[in-house]
Amino acid sequence: SKSDGRLSANIEAALSHSVILDIAGGFIPADLARIYPEQPLNANISLNGNIDSLHIDTIHLQMPTTFNLQGRGYVADILATDSIRAHFTWIASTGKLDFVRKYLQLSGINIPSMKLEAETRINGNRYEAEATINRGHGTLQTQAYIDLDNMAYNAELYANEINIRDFLPNDSLGKLTFSAKVKGHGTDLMSKATGFNGEFDLKHLEYKNWDIDNARLTALLKRGKANVELHCDNEILMTNACVNANIDKENSQLDFALSLNKINFQALGVSKDSVIASMVLNIDGGTDMKQHHRLVGSMHSIELATPDTTYYPLDLNIEIKTNDKDVLARTNAGNLWFQFHASEGMDSLVHKLND
Repeated sequence: SKSDGRLSANIEAALSHSVILDIAGGFIPADLARIYPEQPLNANISLNGNIDSLHIDTIHLQMPTTFNLQGRGYVADILATDSIRAHFTWIASTGKLDFVRKYLQLSGINIPSMKLEAETRINGNRYEAEATINRGHGTLQTQAYIDLDNMAYNAELYANEINIRDFLPNDSLGKLTFSAKVKGHGTDLMSKATGFNGEFDLKHLEYKNWDIDNARLTALLKRGKANVELHCDNEILMTNACVNANIDKENSQLDFALSLNKINFQALGVSKDSVIASMVLNIDGGTDMKQHHRLVGSMHSIELATPDTTYYPLDLNIEIKTNDKDVLARTNAGNLWFQFHASEGMDSLVHKLND
């Protein structure tokens, strides 16, 4: 019905398998159409208002045994893209989605049943969302926004006791708990106006018979200077790593330091017997993003511990320098040296090698 520019409608429909495929036409790939579920799609939509303020009282889409979606909300200033406003709440649950897995050829991957509660908001060019996904005893929570006017964004993700085997039944990974946060503005990494701050905390991960925890990764980008740090202290890996970089279109610099106190190769499945390694690694480099590149690295204090003995390999050093006139690479371990030199630039050398 319509009165004084206002519209109210209540739409109910039950679309059969064949009708959906006919309506979709060429939009559904043939491979997907062949395995598309036979169940009908039931729809119920109730709305009222006008182009200035439209209220959607009911959105209900259901495909029996496959999925169920319910939502409600409003949209204001529909035709004004810069000032449009909207707010919706959603509740959804999934069932058998084997046809999605088959179409995507996800061998060894399962798509289990899940429940979703979400809230979405639009305010001009700012988009916000909050959601909680429940699978068994595990939960995944997220909240995020992005503002397209200044390309500012913020997102947080929290996982609690998510069972990876529900999705990868043949994998060695079990329950997972972690938190992740990112915040920033801008997308051009070469611009000093771009900023980024992120962190990832691994609280707990089951891997075979091992429990992995106490792992933290942080990343910061501010005024062209970047810092990435990794700290791990668990049964498989004990390490501290740090990367510092000066990002510049003309001359970028990189420093990398790694202190590996322990890595358990037996736990990683690399070795049948107990083999634990440790080392200190330092890397320094620079580039003008064109012809001039430099990399200097060293690996020392290396230990390989087995049940019977401990090995102490020789320190390893490496140096690589390139410019538009020559390429130099040399490395040594103790008294063993290797050196390569070419009296031409990297681009010319690569071109000849490709020919």
